[in-house]
Formats: sequence, C-alpha cells, structure tokens
Amino acid sequence: MKNFLKIAMILAMVAFATSCGYKSEITPIPGTDLSTFTVQTQDEKIVMGVMNSAGVRLIPPAYSAITLQSGCLIAQYEVAGQKLYNLFLQDGNKAIDENLLTCEWITDHFRATNSKGEFLYYPETEKTFGPHKFSVKMENFIFYQTEKGAGVANKSGIIMSEQTEIYLIKDQKSNTYFFAVPNGKKAVLYDASGKEVKKLSQWSWTQLQKKIKKDFLLNRLVISGEVPNIKAF
Repeated sequence: MKNFLKIAMILAMVAFATSCGYKSEITPIPGTDLSTFTVQTQDEKIVMGVMNSAGVRLIPPAYSAITLQSGCLIAQYEVAGQKLYNLFLQDGNKAIDENLLTCEWITDHFRATNSKGEFLYYPETEKTFGPHKFSVKMENFIFYQTEKGAGVANKSGIIMSEQTEIYLIKDQKSNTYFFAVPNGKKAVLYDASGKEVKKLSQWSWTQLQKKIKKDFLLNRLVISGEVPNIKAF
C-alpha cells in the first residue's frame, strides 16, 4: 500500500512538469463553467487537469481521462498499468478522499472501492459512507457491514451502526418502516429516522419475532419482515 501511494505521489508531481513548445488543449466540460486542460510531462506523456473559467487550476494535471458524471468528476490515471481513480467535486475537492480501485455510478450514488473496503457517496446530500466491507440497498436504506457488525443509513446520514443484528420491520397498518435492535432477550424499537420509539420487553420482543416473516440480508446481519400492527407489541 505504501508503494502504491508513493508511486501515485510521484506521478502527480511529475505531471506538473511540461516540455518546451507543447501547446495545451483546453476542452470545455458541457453543463459547467469548467474545462479540461492538457500538459506534456518530461517523458512526453500527455496528462490532463481541470480549471475554471478564470483559469484557476482546480484539479492538477495528473490524469489520463476526466469525465463528468452526475455533477462529479471521475478522474482516471494509471500506476504500473493498473487503472485507478479519484472522485472530485466541481470545486476541486475530493468527494471521496481516497485513491480508488473502482468508481461507478449506481442509480443515485457513487460506489467506490480500494484496499480499505467500500465507499458510497451521495451527491444529493453530499454524504460519504465508508469504508465498510459490503453494503446492500433496501427500501431506500443502505445496510452495510463493518468489522463489528452492521449499520444502516439513509441519504441524510448514519442512523445506527455497529450492531450485531438489525431488524427492518414494515408496519402494514401505517405503511412505514421501523428498526429493532436486539438487547439480550429484549430489544429497542426505532423509527425510520433512528429515533427511539420504545423498549420492547422480553415478551413483546418474542411475540414480534414470531410475527415477522424473516428474510436475511448482509450475511444474516440484517433481518427484514412485516407485521400487521407494530403498536400491538
């Protein structure tokens, strides 16, 4: 990992050097006030960066390709023949402050990975989640696996994390979702925002579990199901 970062830093530094007589190519990025520009390095390699309409360089010239995707800039470069990525905001700051092995857009968020694990970035709320081991999306919630258990988040932020188990329960009467987190033989019930609703006694928790038709997600750390009326417990 140290060698990977060292090579990436050297690549970025070398990219600033230009050969005499080279004329930079400036290409507007549609839908923005930004443009890509190219630079020739001392070994005659062409790399590109991004500048604004005032000519201020926001992303240094160290990349082989830069594309606009859902309001963000995916910048690609290579180290030892391997394609790597950075994900930038249009102001030049990184949306995910990591060097990435993969970076892709999935419906309403970016999913990226590196040796640390998985990262999720939501442009709508400018929220980044990760690193975690794995994630799955269900009913507009993101369930993710950590070293200590499972977490759940929505676009606005983390609701709960590092629980050994999380139950996603749909109340059929109100058509809303609740979370239950076991606490020994009892449990705590939360609403969809993560606010505690009530503490469930051993009897209530046992009866609620009997009513849930269980589906298992995320290596059995997340259990989902429905009940007719959650207020009955």
